[in-house]
Amino acid sequence: MKILYMKNSILIFTILLITFSATAQKEPTKSKNTQMEVKLTSSNDTLQYTLGAFIGQWMVKNSFKVQNANLFLQGMDDVLQNKPLAVVDSSIAPIVSAYQLSTQNERSRQMEKQLFESLVGKSGVGVFPDGVHYMVAKEGSGIRPMLADTGSPSDAIAAIETAAAALEERGSAIHELSEESNGL
Repeated sequence: MKILYMKNSILIFTILLITFSATAQKEPTKSKNTQMEVKLTSSNDTLQYTLGAFIGQWMVKNSFKVQNANLFLQGMDDVLQNKPLAVVDSSIAPIVSAYQLSTQNERSRQMEKQLFESLVGKSGVGVFPDGVHYMVAKEGSGIRPMLADTGSPSDAIAAIETAAAALEERGSAIHELSEESNGL
């Protein structure tokens, strides 16, 4: 029984999120006659309004949009009135998750496009042939590798090990000289 209650709670919450998102996405009307003043006369009124505002903010933040308000409201009413649903209960969460993923991907593509458009022609920004943009934070002063240079990660590791061994030998020799000078 608890599992059924939890499923229904999750379903109701999901539908509320979608419902309030739809209403939050609508442009406010300019007409004074259609604007309803909200009066919160009790703590329960405040709670109910806050729940709606929370769900609306969540839907807006996550780019959820209602394309068909009638179907959206019917789904909400069916859950709130405990009526049979037009979709299988177990399919609701995967459908909402897939929709959320697609809206996040679209938002990411738009943000990436804006970023790259803002970099075009900007001073200090380079572009590799494959389209990857880069910025040089600090110009280096060491030897620059050339395309003709060859090597592998194992070559680099060997060079590091050789340099470390040389430093270790040098440190040992300095330590010996220091001991000898102490005896003078």
